[in-house]
Amino acid sequence: MALRMDLEHESGMVIEGAYYKVASISGGKDSLFVNCEIYLNKEAADSGKARLGHISQAFKPSVTEGAENFLRQAYIYLKALPEFAGAEDC
Repeated sequence: MALRMDLEHESGMVIEGAYYKVASISGGKDSLFVNCEIYLNKEAADSGKARLGHISQAFKPSVTEGAENFLRQAYIYLKALPEFAGAEDC
């Protein structure tokens, strides 16, 4: 699971279809800290090379019966953020 969307690099260059992958989740039922790494594409993410950057966020997960697992909740949370508007699951 990952997200794909364009990335405007700090240099002003736009990287089309950058690959956003949750690299780690830590915390507990009151708060989860999510580290999302950004790569040029899936192949770069799979090899762990050429990371373009990262985004860190925190959110309160749902722990109710039937709730999505924490990884899925992290992606749902990220896609709800304004900076991820238009991100696609991949």
